[in-house]
Amino acid sequence: MTTQKNCKFLKFFLTTIDQIFINFPDPWPKERHAKHRIIQPPFLDVLFLRNNEIAEVTPEGTKVFDAMNCTPIHKETEKLETENTSISKNGFDHFMLKEIFEQPDTLRQAMHGRIFQDLGTAVFEELNLSINELSSIQRILILACGTSWHAGYIAANWLEEKAKIPAQAEIASEFRYKNPIISENTLVIAISQSGETFDTIGSVREVKARGNVKVLAVCNARNSTLTRDADACLFLKAGPEISVCSTKALTSQLMVLSLFTLFMARLKQSLNLEEGQKFLTQLQQVPDQVDAILRQTEEIQSLAKKYAHYPNFFFLGRNYMFPTSLEAALKLKEISYINAVGYPAGEMKHGPIALVDKNLPVVGLCGNQKTLEKTLSNLMEMKARGAPLIAFAPQGTLEIESIADDVLWLPPTSDELSCILYSVACQMLAYYIALERGAEIDQPRNLAKSVTVE
Repeated sequence: MTTQKNCKFLKFFLTTIDQIFINFPDPWPKERHAKHRIIQPPFLDVLFLRNNEIAEVTPEGTKVFDAMNCTPIHKETEKLETENTSISKNGFDHFMLKEIFEQPDTLRQAMHGRIFQDLGTAVFEELNLSINELSSIQRILILACGTSWHAGYIAANWLEEKAKIPAQAEIASEFRYKNPIISENTLVIAISQSGETFDTIGSVREVKARGNVKVLAVCNARNSTLTRDADACLFLKAGPEISVCSTKALTSQLMVLSLFTLFMARLKQSLNLEEGQKFLTQLQQVPDQVDAILRQTEEIQSLAKKYAHYPNFFFLGRNYMFPTSLEAALKLKEISYINAVGYPAGEMKHGPIALVDKNLPVVGLCGNQKTLEKTLSNLMEMKARGAPLIAFAPQGTLEIESIADDVLWLPPTSDELSCILYSVACQMLAYYIALERGAEIDQPRNLAKSVTVE
């Protein structure tokens, strides 16, 4: 009788509980330091609750019940092994800058153990979907929000171009309120750094309720809600990202998604062995290329000093540089509070060019060789209307010097992978502009690291 009363009481208050942590080790770490935060004890026995489950926690133990009828449910605890992680800026002024400079290492970590050079493909130990399930995929739907959606947008282009699989990236907060057609043999990829993004989780649950589809999560946080809801997970292995403004998580997402694209392309035989090996070689060069960009701090700081006073920016690009321009504009908005817009360069004549004058700097992202000539033509139109013009371009693109007021030279790479390098350069530009403006960088106003409410 007492248990029934307790169950009703808990049902009233706890129907939305996500998880209960029990059996904390003794002693709890007591070290504290002004510049450090100790997070998580070394070992936890964790009991995860699903929707409509509640737990009664007493000194004698924990019991789980169905919230609707209060019937007992047997659940096993899971061992969550963590480390006493000391979160420090390691001498950097901000977590964001530290995480930007960690990217060569996090990119290597995202590749580690996942490259099969001899077969020109990628391998994922944690990908527990069968070869039959993966080879039968005829469409891929990517769900994400914010920066993760930009990564998904790029990945959709990769999957169509290299794996020849129709793919689309949807903003999860919009997708939830559509009436989508989920065809048979569709793979849903859900991307979230934290694994707790409210709209992404809601979209995944909506999709799973509509039919028998498989969901692959791309996530940085093990044991998060998204990873528990998904059928399989690919982990970023990027380590904790403290700054609200996502940097290393984005590039790790792109690295993991590029490897998954290669895996699917080789599985579907849309890339041959030689093409797969070439793509892997290019991927393995990316961390060193990012490191070369990070060594251009002085040049990027100089650009920031020159342009930080402008209240508006345009970022323009074509092909893979268009979603990269969306991400670049988001970074500048987030931490400097500048009104920045990312736009397809070829669409400027369809209205936005009316905004262009001497008070609107334009950043042209020229990382795609396939569209370079057209991009340069678009930038000349901006220059003709008086816009201060900054170009991010691959080394050796000499024709850009006669167009742009300032050029940041970046290492040459393939069109597909240019988005990683140019994203890092744009992160640095956003950081140093925000620094010049005296903005709060790690915790910008009105923002949270994980958007866990609608």
